[in-house]
Amino acid sequence: MNQPKVSIIILNWNGLQDTIACLESLQKVTYPNCAITVNNIGIRASLNQEADYLLLLNNDTVVAPNFLAELVQAAVDHNDTCIVHPKIYDYMEPGKLQFAGGKISYLKGRVYNIGWNEVDVGQHDQVKESEFATGCAMLIPKDLLAKVGLFDSSYFAYFEDVDLSVRVRKAGYSIIYAPKSKIWHKGTAATGGYLNAISYYFYVRNAIRFVLKHGAWWQRLVFLAYFLLIYPCLVLGYSLIHGRFDLFKAFLHGILFHVSHKDYSRLGCNAL
Repeated sequence: MNQPKVSIIILNWNGLQDTIACLESLQKVTYPNCAITVNNIGIRASLNQEADYLLLLNNDTVVAPNFLAELVQAAVDHNDTCIVHPKIYDYMEPGKLQFAGGKISYLKGRVYNIGWNEVDVGQHDQVKESEFATGCAMLIPKDLLAKVGLFDSSYFAYFEDVDLSVRVRKAGYSIIYAPKSKIWHKGTAATGGYLNAISYYFYVRNAIRFVLKHGAWWQRLVFLAYFLLIYPCLVLGYSLIHGRFDLFKAFLHGILFHVSHKDYSRLGCNAL
């Protein structure tokens, strides 16, 4: 059987011990034709190598031995016209899911992880199309990436994987969920947690950027009305109840970023 070459790029954000654990799990992978790079700038370099696929993998993950073989098989089954992502579990609660596919709400500027926090009893065991693949783990045919381009670096963190997924789908390709491929994810180690103010700032900033870039004109209008008029009240209420004024400050900074960076033309927002 032909075994295409895979270049595995570990996105090394924070945590030496996490990276070591990830590498140790990769040593047990059954798929033989692969090479590993621990480097955040390895994507562009890998395009110049003789790999058939690029696998992007967060360093705070551990993988099942057959995870890569299942990803490659799913890509081959779809004639290399897709990005493929695995089933992702919670590392701290190994039987609970984090990601079994994704959905996008342009009206609220949010993405939703299918299966989030569900105990896996086989309810998400079907191969299916997804609206986006998480950057935590995705297998990308090199030729596809060469056609649609790399990650948009202006996001820095959050929504860059969703942006790439949307560009892939707009180009006529698809995002495929391969449930037989399994990994375990430790969470948002790079930014200190989901409700960390840094994380929240990038979510607010990049949600606006994403919807203005990819949403239809009416989706942009509904989103802006919600995000600028209704959502601030919800954030303020949460901040008052829980004493998390750092989150409201992060929200305001995320909004103000777009006030001081008005070059919306490059986001395809000329209609606004």
